[in-house]
Amino acid sequence: MDLSKLTVAPWESGTLWMDCNLGQEDAEFIVLARAAFEVMMKRGWAPGRGNNGNWWVENVKGDLVLDQDYADPFTALVEVDAWYRENVEKADAVSG
Repeated sequence: MDLSKLTVAPWESGTLWMDCNLGQEDAEFIVLARAAFEVMMKRGWAPGRGNNGNWWVENVKGDLVLDQDYADPFTALVEVDAWYRENVEKADAVSG
């Protein structure tokens, strides 16, 4: 598979897959999974799963990026990436 042929993120579920025989929930999951995949490739992060069944996000060193649990690995990656952009990258840009 040539990943360079994928359309540029972010995707939106409202216009995708409507010609396929998929429901709205399927389309929304595909969009979420695609966004999570982009986070993994861009940042080198990975989801981790605890004994309680919840998911978190680790950086390449195995450290938690944000000490927060999520119900699934896809949401964990996307939400932690959004938090990181808002709270770390913006702060770094302001402080120079």
